[in-house]
Amino acid sequence: MKKIEFKKIAAFLTVAITLLIVLAMALLIYIPAFTAYADSEEETVTTRCIKVAASDLEHNAYSKASGIQVKDLDTDNVVFYLPESYFLTNVEYRKIARFDFEYYSFSYAGLDTSKWYIDYSDSLVVDTVTFSANENPFPDVTLSLVDNGAVIYLDNDTILTNDFIIKFIGFDQTGEEFYVSATKDGVTKYAMVSKSLFTDSSIPYQARTQTEREALLKEIASTPKPGDIVPNTSRALRIIIIVAICISAALLIIVLFLPKKGAGQKGMARERSRDEFDYDARRDYQNDNRYYQDDNRPRDDRRY
Repeated sequence: MKKIEFKKIAAFLTVAITLLIVLAMALLIYIPAFTAYADSEEETVTTRCIKVAASDLEHNAYSKASGIQVKDLDTDNVVFYLPESYFLTNVEYRKIARFDFEYYSFSYAGLDTSKWYIDYSDSLVVDTVTFSANENPFPDVTLSLVDNGAVIYLDNDTILTNDFIIKFIGFDQTGEEFYVSATKDGVTKYAMVSKSLFTDSSIPYQARTQTEREALLKEIASTPKPGDIVPNTSRALRIIIIVAICISAALLIIVLFLPKKGAGQKGMARERSRDEFDYDARRDYQNDNRYYQDDNRPRDDRRY
């Protein structure tokens, strides 16, 4: 009887332990998934955007002035030019019917843009974009002035110094000046300042565009250029190269070691020239009766 009870208890414990293991595995799998889903829901923002495209990712390492103008609604004057690669968010199409005036309103860099607009254009694409909480669609560049004694006025009464928090906003048309915000004691003022007056005038790309540029440069570096031979890419090419090397080696051997035509005859001629006069030891050349007349000289009997 005790043996049967022991088996029941052991079976019960086995089932209980198995259920606990399954439950623990379920918790390990599903709780992080739900947490990640909740985090993603809380940490993403979806908004209608216009992306300011970069003009030349391959050759430009930093953001430049785009051709998109931010204008003042009251004066229609250009305030600044948007930097490449960044986004305008909360974009809305608007039209003033009596003036037949079409434009976009937008949000940008946490600024009060209620008096700003950009012209409507078919070339500008308004799209829905989702950003994570740690991704900034706007430029976030803090600037510092060069300590060269230059006096820079924000307005008629305010001199810009490094006591202000200076933030980059945009460019002038040439890209040689920065439109900046300068904040001190809770008061923010705006001015166009030459970029040469700042210690660092390089404006980085927005994170997504920087990733695109790095991928592009990597692809360009790995792409063969005309005339390049890429190893292990073409079996036919390898065969052609091997055959060409073998033929070249064979031709070189033939040229170096094949006897030249007529070489034997020239050798015999050279051997003959060494013994042009056949000397006969049995012949008495002193009693030779042959007579040779040299030119028109008189006969000399002593030459018999």
